[in-house]
Amino acid sequence: MDGAGSLLARGRLLDAMTSATVTFIEAPSGYGKTSLSAQAVDGAQHGAVQVHLLHESDASGLVAQLGQVLAAAGFTDLGNALDSAQPDEALDTFVHMLRQRPDPILVIFDDVHHGDHSAVGWLQRIASRIVVPHRLVIAGRRTDRRNDPRREPTSEFGEGIVEAALRLTATDLCFTGAEVGMALQNAGADSRWVDEVVARTGGWPAAVVLAAERLGRAPNSSPFAAAMNQQSLLDDLLVQLLQQRTPDERRRLSRLASVPRLSPAIAETIAGPGAMRLLLDSGLPTSSVSPGWIEMPDVVRQLVSPAEPIETADARAAARIYLGHDQFAAAIALMRGVNDYVGLATVLAELDWSELERFGQPQLRAALSLIGNDRLAEWPQLLVKASWAAEGKDPTTRRQWLALADSATTAGSPWRPLVDAELAREGGRMGDIDRAVRHATIALDSAGSDDLVARARALLAWGMANSIRCTTSSLAEAEDQLCEAILLFRILGEERWEADALNRLSYAVSFHGGRCVLAEEQMRAAMSLLPAASRERAVMLTYYIDILDHLGRIEEAHAVGREALEIGRRLGDQLSIGFTSWSMAWITAHAGDLDATITWLAEAERHGGRWINEPNGVEFAAAACDMMCMLGDEHGARRFHDQAVERGQRHGLADVVAIATARLEATFGDPEIAEQLLANLDDAPFAVVRSRWIRRLLRATTAHRRGDVQMAQRLVDECWREADLIGLPDLPLRHERRLVTELSMYRASALDEVAARRLTMLGGFSLSSGGHDLTPPPGHPAALVKLLALRGTMSVDETIDLLWPDADTVTGRNRLRNLLNRVKNASGEVVVRRGDSLALDESVETDVVVFETLAARAVAADPLERVTLARLATRVYAGELLPDSRFDDWAVAPRERLRRLFLSLTDLLAADAVRRGEIDEALRHFDVGIANEPLEEVRYARAASLLMQQGRRTTAARMVRAGLDVLDELGVPAGADLTEIAALLGVG
Repeated sequence: MDGAGSLLARGRLLDAMTSATVTFIEAPSGYGKTSLSAQAVDGAQHGAVQVHLLHESDASGLVAQLGQVLAAAGFTDLGNALDSAQPDEALDTFVHMLRQRPDPILVIFDDVHHGDHSAVGWLQRIASRIVVPHRLVIAGRRTDRRNDPRREPTSEFGEGIVEAALRLTATDLCFTGAEVGMALQNAGADSRWVDEVVARTGGWPAAVVLAAERLGRAPNSSPFAAAMNQQSLLDDLLVQLLQQRTPDERRRLSRLASVPRLSPAIAETIAGPGAMRLLLDSGLPTSSVSPGWIEMPDVVRQLVSPAEPIETADARAAARIYLGHDQFAAAIALMRGVNDYVGLATVLAELDWSELERFGQPQLRAALSLIGNDRLAEWPQLLVKASWAAEGKDPTTRRQWLALADSATTAGSPWRPLVDAELAREGGRMGDIDRAVRHATIALDSAGSDDLVARARALLAWGMANSIRCTTSSLAEAEDQLCEAILLFRILGEERWEADALNRLSYAVSFHGGRCVLAEEQMRAAMSLLPAASRERAVMLTYYIDILDHLGRIEEAHAVGREALEIGRRLGDQLSIGFTSWSMAWITAHAGDLDATITWLAEAERHGGRWINEPNGVEFAAAACDMMCMLGDEHGARRFHDQAVERGQRHGLADVVAIATARLEATFGDPEIAEQLLANLDDAPFAVVRSRWIRRLLRATTAHRRGDVQMAQRLVDECWREADLIGLPDLPLRHERRLVTELSMYRASALDEVAARRLTMLGGFSLSSGGHDLTPPPGHPAALVKLLALRGTMSVDETIDLLWPDADTVTGRNRLRNLLNRVKNASGEVVVRRGDSLALDESVETDVVVFETLAARAVAADPLERVTLARLATRVYAGELLPDSRFDDWAVAPRERLRRLFLSLTDLLAADAVRRGEIDEALRHFDVGIANEPLEEVRYARAASLLMQQGRRTTAARMVRAGLDVLDELGVPAGADLTEIAALLGVG
């Protein structure tokens, strides 16, 4: 409790809480639960957050509030992970992510008596799973439910759940005699009253604080009546305190007690200028709940608040202030308290959709439920904005809101174009192309020239529908529509909608239409608009993997996969991990690696979650069947085909299954059935333009199996023509080597192309192709490949001088000849000799070259593209150059050059994350930079500053101390920034 009570030394309780993993605080109002929790937050040295439940909150609402508080405190990873999670999923994710954190965090849930059964149950489950060194505090009155009189009240929170938990009750929270003495001293009262205050109040903090204030103002008169219980004592003390105020001041104080949470702006809105100062001077107990916000204990509010609610206009003004400061729960509680649901709809409708989204889907859903469908029918703009906030998070509720908006708006309504645009979007999402086109057409016809949002959303929906049709003409139409939508979104400043449209344009139009180079450029532009550690980015990266794989940029595809998996695992997001594993399976399948493909498919299934039972699960099973056919695994192909059939029947996606069936029959079954299916696929949805060459190749296989040589020859020729048309003439051999080999009699020259080889030198050394290890043996064979990879073409004499500096010319040439044979026997034709020069074969893709190319492109790119390219380059950099050649002189200079380039990119990414407010992301980049260059102090100072923003003072101090130790070893004085932070943290 603030005022005199805020200065009390509650060290005995705080010490006990610090040593406990879980603390339950259960006591009636006025016992200082919130103040004690706030003191625990202030004293936390590792970072802490406090969640206050202000209204009837279920488990979903609790999760939403927790995510908001975490994000606001700078714990962006935790906040993002809980953004759209269901309670059970959120519990698993939260516990998982806590286990990943390197330093502790304190999480406090206060006023949990405002939660319903599901919220209390969720808290009890998390209390049973919290892991050391993290700490959890759950504070409230009782766990019994006020609105369920049949339920017997429990004696304390979490009873029987956490045996080792610390439990604090009203008895523990009562002030001791010493603390009462401090309260009197702080109020300017004589210490001779200590015994009587203790005796009369029983140490009840609310009464102690008021008694101390009363004695401070009138030191010679007892504030106590002859006999009274504690509640009537508090009532009497409040009356005495308020009697010292003028009638107008009492009226203003009572108005302040009518709102759930106070700031200077709220106080002035409710009770006029100077109201906050009046409250702080009044002696009424208050509690600090977060910086800039205080509350009166409920017991005090009940005694002080007026019989009449505050005026509607004042309540709405205060609600706007609450919403402007992310106090969504307080705004809802206030408007519900004054029974002004029209006002609630009014103030919510004034907000941007992204602000509604920030409040969390469960809280938004609860607010609109309070308003009621009858009132919401008068606010179609609110329903549309809410539907935008729910997109991708709560599809069922989104459809309900849109249905209500549809029934509430008629032709000619200014909101009708927006409603039709969203109905078109839903039609496309559900695969109902005709519905999507119908509503998009109506929206565009009825929207005014200045109604950019409706036009852009309708164009996006129509473009989406046309991309699903996937014919040449429909893709051309989709491209025009999506490009116009992108331009409009850019004008509107809607970056996430722009990213969505760019993603659709890239993958569903350009990529499926066979323009892979353009698709890659568009996808990079889309990713540059998304936060670094978001689920949306992780999912978009999985599409990027497919594009890079088709372009033959395998090293980059693997790097993108690593980034997507890291985001998914960090967020505990099953969808991201599952989709990424699916895309990685395609890479290994195209490379001919059966074992790796089976492993990745199993990983995708293991992280199937909800998505694998939805339409995406049909596509996955069909794709897995395709991969198994590609790799010659009939048993695996039939298993996945059965899954595709079952799921396809359930979701009505026969076209997807038809493709899988055609592949299965063409490879292992009846070639006549395969031909019938394949011949009708070109104009079917999902039979994309970029895959025409595959269908031609499969039809050639069926013709060959039927003995129709002429047809097989024609189809093989068409296959290569189709590959040429999409600018990837080597694609058949890269992705379908097994089929190309079987049909080699029809195009023998195709086998002249050598399969790509991946040479890894960053973080290790290996050479592989199609899942086969081709790494040259240690010693001179490995050294030769490493030298050629780093230096390019080398003369024979230069090579001999480096490998055998003491050998004469004849001996050196003989040794080199033997060495080339050894390399050939182990790795194939990886080294090419042309006259007196040596070089690696053109089929060798080196991670060093990929890294340097991406880094150079990042430096030359515009700011948006620069970050995306830099992030991709750092993923390619898997570690220092050739760690097994650390003592070879020829590797020292390139190793240092690459390391410095990598550091410059991590600094660029850290600066971008700071600019975006993604503190956790920035800290990761600083940690990486420090690990790779521990001698530069600037990263220590910047990281420590960010850690202090999060309240992680202990970790910040450890960071500063590490930097100072490094400088001390070098005998170099610390710079001004590090010195200043060290002083703030008390680090010597």
